[in-house]
Amino acid sequence: MDEQVRLIEHLGIVLPDFGAGYLYPEDKVIGSIPLDYHSDMSATPMPLDVLSLLAIDLDEAAGTWTGFVSGKRALQVMPEQLRQQVSALEVVFLQTPADKSQVTDDIPDDRYRYNRPCVINHRTTGEPLLYAIESATARVEGMDRAQSRAMLDRIFSYVYAPENELRHIWKQGDLLIWDNIFLQHCRPPLDPSFRRRMQRVGAGRKTLREQVPEYNFGAFFGEDVAN
Repeated sequence: MDEQVRLIEHLGIVLPDFGAGYLYPEDKVIGSIPLDYHSDMSATPMPLDVLSLLAIDLDEAAGTWTGFVSGKRALQVMPEQLRQQVSALEVVFLQTPADKSQVTDDIPDDRYRYNRPCVINHRTTGEPLLYAIESATARVEGMDRAQSRAMLDRIFSYVYAPENELRHIWKQGDLLIWDNIFLQHCRPPLDPSFRRRMQRVGAGRKTLREQVPEYNFGAFFGEDVAN
């Protein structure tokens, strides 16, 4: 873990109480549930910059994989007219545990939300990218329900197109490092009878608690629950 932390520190700040930890089917945090496509902390002003996973104890027979899609490429392949239209949109994000079934058009008043442009500039490279996420983007601001749903479906058809997806099948000892802004990631449900212990280190600017101190997100990756 110390070596992985030192490596990721070359790319950003490994946040205290959030940047480093372990993921495995019995971890009582996300367990063996599937994770829909997401970008960590996307419903905050400062999502994580970098994520990394190291397969430290893996049963390769399970064929477990992590999928990736590119918001940068999705924007580039859009027709120019749609790209201009999307670039003018603002979208509403909800914080979910990477579960698109929890995203709703009708957002309860007590639900944490965050509005941002649908097209953002990467805060390090300045390059434009599409930042719309199936497990977090609830609606397009200023559109009615039907218009919003139709627009998001059209956007998602580029983000989650098969040609925009890469799947990495894990082998023991694999280390993956990726940009959490340009790329979204997902995984299928895990079979708890197979070993899959991953060492996770991420880098960012501020923790969830620092960005949204009044909201109780629960015990995600070391964030203690506020009563």
